Amino acid sequence: GSDSIELLRGDSEHLAGAIAMPVLIGPGTISASVVVGNRLEPLSACMAILVAVTLSLLVMIGLKKVHDYVRPRNEQLVQRYIEVMGRITAFYVGTIAVDMMMRGFSGWIEKI
Repeated sequence: GSDSIELLRGDSEHLAGAIAMPVLIGPGTISASVVVGNRLEPLSACMAILVAVTLSLLVMIGLKKVHDYVRPRNEQLVQRYIEVMGRITAFYVGTIAVDMMMRGFSGWIEKI
């Protein structure tokens, strides 16, 4: 939750962004995994999710190395960029989550 983010990042200058990001990303990620699981065969779904998690982990490690290299020179700029990109990512994943919910509601209403 917010305590974990504060522990990792320190005090957030923008409290709304620090709270909104995990709230939006969690349901979107879980919903995407469920959709993949329903559309693919079980083995293919597991492989797709495993590949996505592995790629995400590798990208995170790469970005962390770039961050550690660039941060001493432009710390404020890098921190602001990370906050902005985090919000954009949360907004995008949140949009996907809302779209999935609306499709589910539409399908449910059509059955009634």
